[in-house]
Amino acid sequence: MGTAPASAPDAPSRKEIRRLLQRRGDVARERFGYIREALNWEQSEFLTLLPLLLHINHPSLPGFNGSDTPAGIAGYVPDRYTLLSARRYARSLKHERRPQRYPPIVGLYLIGSSGTLGQDRQSDFDIWVCHHPDLTAEQLAALERKTLAIEAHATDLGLQVHFFILHAEGFRQREHNALSDESSGNTQHHLLLEEFYRTGLMLAGRPPLWWIVPPERLSDYRNYCDTLITQRFLRASDWLDFGGLQNIGLGEFFSAAHWQLFKGIKVPYKSLLKLLLFEAFAADFPKVRWLAEEAHARYHDQEEISALDVDPYLLMMRRIENHLARNGETQRLLLARRALYLKSGVRLSTPQANWKTRIFRGLCEEWGWDEGELINLDRHDHWKLPKVIEERNNLVAELSRSYRLLTTLARERDELHQIDMRELSLLGRKLFSSLERRPGKVDLVNPGISANLHQAEIWLRRHPVTRAWQCFLTFPEEGVAPVKTAAGIVELLTWLSANGAIDDSTRIDLPADQSGVAEKEHLHILKALRRHFSAESRHSAPLGEFAHPAVGTHALAVINAMQPIQSHPDGLLMVSSRADPLSFGTRRHNLVAQIDYVHDNNWGELHVAQYVGSGGLLDMLCRHLDLFYQQTRAGTLNCLCNTPGHATAIINRIGQLTDRVLAHFRRYGNDARYILQIGEDYSAIIRQRGLFTHHPIGPLADLFDYLGETDGQFRNSEIDAAGLQDSPLPLVLRLNRPGQVQICYQVEARGIRSFLLDPDGAMIQQWLPNAREAHFLAQQQRFFDTLRDWQHPLMDTGDELSLEFMRLDAWNGQWRVQRTKPPAEVRREHTELILATGPRGPWLDGFSLLSGEREFNSVALGDQVYREAAAYLTGFRRGSEPYPLYLSGVLPSEIPGESALSLGDLMRFKVRIEQRLNKAAGND
Repeated sequence: MGTAPASAPDAPSRKEIRRLLQRRGDVARERFGYIREALNWEQSEFLTLLPLLLHINHPSLPGFNGSDTPAGIAGYVPDRYTLLSARRYARSLKHERRPQRYPPIVGLYLIGSSGTLGQDRQSDFDIWVCHHPDLTAEQLAALERKTLAIEAHATDLGLQVHFFILHAEGFRQREHNALSDESSGNTQHHLLLEEFYRTGLMLAGRPPLWWIVPPERLSDYRNYCDTLITQRFLRASDWLDFGGLQNIGLGEFFSAAHWQLFKGIKVPYKSLLKLLLFEAFAADFPKVRWLAEEAHARYHDQEEISALDVDPYLLMMRRIENHLARNGETQRLLLARRALYLKSGVRLSTPQANWKTRIFRGLCEEWGWDEGELINLDRHDHWKLPKVIEERNNLVAELSRSYRLLTTLARERDELHQIDMRELSLLGRKLFSSLERRPGKVDLVNPGISANLHQAEIWLRRHPVTRAWQCFLTFPEEGVAPVKTAAGIVELLTWLSANGAIDDSTRIDLPADQSGVAEKEHLHILKALRRHFSAESRHSAPLGEFAHPAVGTHALAVINAMQPIQSHPDGLLMVSSRADPLSFGTRRHNLVAQIDYVHDNNWGELHVAQYVGSGGLLDMLCRHLDLFYQQTRAGTLNCLCNTPGHATAIINRIGQLTDRVLAHFRRYGNDARYILQIGEDYSAIIRQRGLFTHHPIGPLADLFDYLGETDGQFRNSEIDAAGLQDSPLPLVLRLNRPGQVQICYQVEARGIRSFLLDPDGAMIQQWLPNAREAHFLAQQQRFFDTLRDWQHPLMDTGDELSLEFMRLDAWNGQWRVQRTKPPAEVRREHTELILATGPRGPWLDGFSLLSGEREFNSVALGDQVYREAAAYLTGFRRGSEPYPLYLSGVLPSEIPGESALSLGDLMRFKVRIEQRLNKAAGND
């Protein structure tokens, strides 16, 4: 049933309304005085001018954005002092009152901690600009540009100002600004409105209708206000109706907890207090008495009222104290009080003369704090690592605990159905990124707790058993605990550097027992870390970045950090004319023993991963590809190495290799592969299921077997040329094209080495001793001419079989390629030799070799089939000069369309059978 409409006696009289607005105005003036105490003269003048900047468009005033920008605030008339301040910018300024039937701006409010016990030097100014609902999208865009220009001017003055453009009716309909680093979007509505009613100060425009509603009618806000307006006790155009605080669901506590935990990354004390307040609200749900209602009642009931009577932070602290004391949570209560004290910015242990000093002295006496406690808290700007880490852990634990309580309560009561999960997913990613601690991630331990974590001296040691690296802030002796332990020295130095604990002036004590390690190597590492990942460059990523996957922004590979170079048994440093550091010397030794890979990403995270050995190098390459592959330009890997005698070669090798691998995959896409030799063995890097991975191939002989296999999908392949400088193989793979048969060959003194590439990219190497180029080309042409005749019915493809010949020659240490054709003068007479096999191939179905009327059957002859066929064919030779035997065709099946064999399969059968025939003929 609906609530009965309000009757005439319920309506406030004009005198009562004037008295209520007078009380609000008195408190506002008192709070503005407190605000100005914390500002310098220029900043205070900006606050004075702020309404005027939005009321008129004048080219000499800050924020001017053109004469067409909506300007004019309902009911605002600048006073004489404001106009005098404006004439500092515009001497000829004359304000003329121009009545506007529909002023574009109907309300200007300051919301937040300004002028309260919670205001400190870092407090920003959040300002609601309430506009007329009829403004067009173009007008709103112009207004937004103007507010951004005013924000920029405020920044120049040392102020943080954020404007939020909205209109009251849209707010009631839960139409909020998009989620951003400053706007909570749709994550909270009633809780944001409660904060507005509790903390808001009117700068200009119309007052909120909520102000004049009697406390006893707040639960019936909607009906009551509708009655006042419909029965004409009030004119709706004189007020702004943002709605009431009834009908809040627990789901909003859940989403608001996300938002506050996100804000707590930068301002943990403020967010902790708000989360604890939400927890207290939720504990009383559904019969919640909002702090805004408590303050509202005092405005209505007290004839004399001061800003302290309705101070939002004092009201918040009292509600939190009652909640935690009721539950007997003493430690959480102590942390909440400490959070309020530190948030306020007061320093009671030093002489101060501001309005908050007297109030906090009374609170500290009430809390039982002695002078030692105050001195400790007042010196929090100078807390060093152990204390900061302890405080940070306490804050994160309490933030997380309060968050879990709120979210659990919301889930238990099934209140999550109205939440914008898209916005929460952004916040969730941000929270996970900032608060989650996992191996290799460099956690930032100082969320605004201390101003300076710099250490004058630190001690670095390796654990005698685990070999992990440890950092001590005092001389390491028995009973002294390390402040940080990490798997490698690079991770440890990265953590210290990113947290601002060390710089060039820090004295680092390192034991001199690192035989074979470059002198002062740790200082070189630290310099590189500071250059690429300095503490000054660490900034929280904008919230919008979390709508996208995490990708790399910068990367550094520290190679062989604090690792002595391997030496021969006789103690000599390894040197060799074989210069590839990944396959060095005759023993093909891998000089890259360890890589510490440091990278940051667009989410603002900093990571360090340690990779060991040849598999570690491949893991690092895959990780780098995962981070940078899908970006168009980024991906350069900065390298640092101090390995004596080999540093430059290693740096160049790893840097160039990373660039080539990245460029190869960016050019050819997900189906490409890159083959790399490390030591004596080869491995392939491929992309599977959205991630890069690698698999072993083995030595050179296994590489040719691997290249001869295919899964039916063409892969653009590149093989790293550093270990194959005398081989044309890297060039051959670069020549490979899908859908073509390519025959690359190299004429040597004793024969021809050929590389057959099938349409799917498989490569088959063949050595043909005593082969002559013209005869070789003619025989290959005959074979594929035969296949071309049978291709359509047997291979079920509509494309014409394309054959390409390419001759490979070495010239001045470089390989070059020349396209060729079989010479026309070669005699067309030749001896036919056809391979006939079943649909599964010769090794499963058996085969016959057909030459004219003769058949050599593998089932009947067994292993003698090659000897018999070779003897028959060599009988036709003229003269004693040996030359290879070739197949002139393949019949894969007697019935067209029955064969399951690919063209690559037929090519492999050709090569293997020719090899056995030539061996049987003694031509090897």
